[in-house]
Amino acid sequence: MAKTKTKKVRNSKLSMSTTLILFALIPLILSVVCISSVLVVTNTNQLKTSTHNSMVTLITQTGIAFDDTTVANEAVLKNFTNAPVVAELLKNPNDADVVAKAQAYTVEYFNNLDGWEGIYIADWDSKVLTHPAPPVVGKVMREGDRLTELQDAMLASDGVYNVGIITSPASGQLIMSMYAPVYDTDGTTPLGYVGAGTFVNNIAGKFADVSEMGISSAYMYYVDSTGTMLYHPDESKIGNPVENEAVKGLVAKIEAGEHPTPECVEY
Repeated sequence: MAKTKTKKVRNSKLSMSTTLILFALIPLILSVVCISSVLVVTNTNQLKTSTHNSMVTLITQTGIAFDDTTVANEAVLKNFTNAPVVAELLKNPNDADVVAKAQAYTVEYFNNLDGWEGIYIADWDSKVLTHPAPPVVGKVMREGDRLTELQDAMLASDGVYNVGIITSPASGQLIMSMYAPVYDTDGTTPLGYVGAGTFVNNIAGKFADVSEMGISSAYMYYVDSTGTMLYHPDESKIGNPVENEAVKGLVAKIEAGEHPTPECVEY
C-alpha cells in the first residue's frame, strides 16, 4: 500500500510539473504566433507600399523620359530644317546640282538617326523633293483640305508642328508625325516644309525595362488617350483597343479633360 501510495504521489508531481510547463509555454507560443502574424502583416504592408511607390516612381520617370525624347526628336527635325541646303533646294527645285546635294544631305542625315521612319523635304504644295527612299521623291503627300489644314497648323506652330501619334500610311506602324515649315529670309513667307516620323514602338521600348522592381511578372505597356495600345510586350496587342477596364476608365477621364496624377490601381 505504501508503494502504491508513493507511486501515485510521484505521478501527481509529474503531472503538476507538466501542467506548469504547459502553462508557461502556452503564453509563449501564443506570443510567438501573434508576433509572427504581426510581422507577416507588417512585411506584407511594407512590400505593398514599396511596390506601390516603385511603380509610381517608374511610371512618372517613364512619362518624363518619353516627353524628353519627343522634345529631343523635335530638335533633331528642326536642326535638319535649318541646314542652308534645305532653303536652297526650295528656292531652286529644278537645279539638278542643288537637288543632288539636298538628296545626299537627306540620306546622310537619316542614316545617323535611330528609330525614325523617314525624313523628307517638300515644297509648300507637299510635293516631296528629297527622301531616303528615292521612289517617294516626286509624290504629293497631301492635297485639298488636308493640305490646307497642314499648312495652317505649321504656320501656327512655334517651329515644329507635332501631329501626335498616327498610323503611318507608308509602313502601317504607329509613328509620331512631325512637320517643320521652312521660311524665306523674311521669316514669314513659307518656301516649303520638312516632314518626319519616329516609330513609337522604338521610343517606348527604350523605357519599358521594369527589372529594377525585382518582380518577375512585372511589365510595362503604353496606351494613348483614345485607348489604343501603343506598346506591349505582346506585339499582337499593339494598335488594338485596350481591354483592361481600369485603363478604360482612366482613358475616359483623360478624354473628359481630366489630368489624373500617377497612381496605382488594384484589380
